[in-house]
Amino acid sequence: MKTRTVLCLQRISQEEVVTLDASECPGEQPPSERQCKRSNCPSMWVAEDWTEVGRKNGYVCPFSVIF
Repeated sequence: MKTRTVLCLQRISQEEVVTLDASECPGEQPPSERQCKRSNCPSMWVAEDWTEVGRKNGYVCPFSVIF
């Protein structure tokens, strides 16, 4: 199974984009998942941006989500 995130976005300004409800976007929402054959869907690492999870003894503890 291949998956992806599908969002309805609106640009408010050059710096700001907001996520809207799917009903706010025109047309049909693209699919967020599809079946695939194992040979067509090789496994791979995907790393998201670093985020702060909290502070311990004054230090920021970053982590990264890897799928």
